[in-house]
Amino acid sequence: MTTPVVRHENGTHEASRYAKTKELPPIDVYESKDEILVVADVPGATSERLSVHVDGKTLRFEAKVDETRAFVRSLQIPEGIDEAAISAETKRGLLVIRMPKLPERKPRQIPVKSS
Repeated sequence: MTTPVVRHENGTHEASRYAKTKELPPIDVYESKDEILVVADVPGATSERLSVHVDGKTLRFEAKVDETRAFVRSLQIPEGIDEAAISAETKRGLLVIRMPKLPERKPRQIPVKSS
């Protein structure tokens, strides 16, 4: 007698649920006049198990959650970002990466003079 295969709504099988060891964590990207903010959902990852790297114009972060799960994501760094000032922190299962804009790339108001 064979064991019936359990199928989930998303089409995966119960047996393959943890077979994938690298996943793309969901992210949100926000932009203000001063910075670009990347917020990644990395549940279970502590700051000791997170790494964030800048390589050229690529931002890569990894989170080792446990022995079977790791989150990996790479993003292109847009023009006008101060790469030396990129910072990262964790907050309640979220990885927050701040990418400040260079001063010359920030929008500025031009005064209009009357003559």
